[in-house]
Amino acid sequence: MSEFQDFDFSKVVLSSYDPEKVTEQEKLEYGARAETTFTGNLFRGLEAGYDTLTTPDLTFKEAVANIESKRQADLFKEMPQFYGIQPEQEDATIVGGRFATAFADPITWLVPWTKIAAGGKAIAALAGAGFAVADSATRDYLQTGEVSGFNTGVSAVVGAGLVLSLQL
Repeated sequence: MSEFQDFDFSKVVLSSYDPEKVTEQEKLEYGARAETTFTGNLFRGLEAGYDTLTTPDLTFKEAVANIESKRQADLFKEMPQFYGIQPEQEDATIVGGRFATAFADPITWLVPWTKIAAGGKAIAALAGAGFAVADSATRDYLQTGEVSGFNTGVSAVVGAGLVLSLQL
């Protein structure tokens, strides 16, 4: 007999997010805290590698999932009003918070853009696309265990387009 046979699943909370009950300030903070940085992704990847080396029978994919699960749980412990939010529920304020974090990511300021720009528009566009793809693929893999072809494709186009638009 299953131990869950008598469990009342109607009391399980799948989501506590109600956009009408959170302030714009909270949405901005959530977006900023939910967004990962390239540097943070690299550290979590290294942590997952260490975990797989020191824990028998733990795969890298499982280690990544454990680390992301803890990151998400910590965020929702601190901001429970956003528990269960779906990507399509993220409004402009939340996306603005995410953008602020992405913009402040120090690694994006360390890439030698001036040297790349000296190579011309095509080289700069390729570098922008390459960086955006690396960031997107790393984020996808460390958050979901898979790399989304759609996300990396969009990132390549946006990365190249942004660099080209800045050169006009």
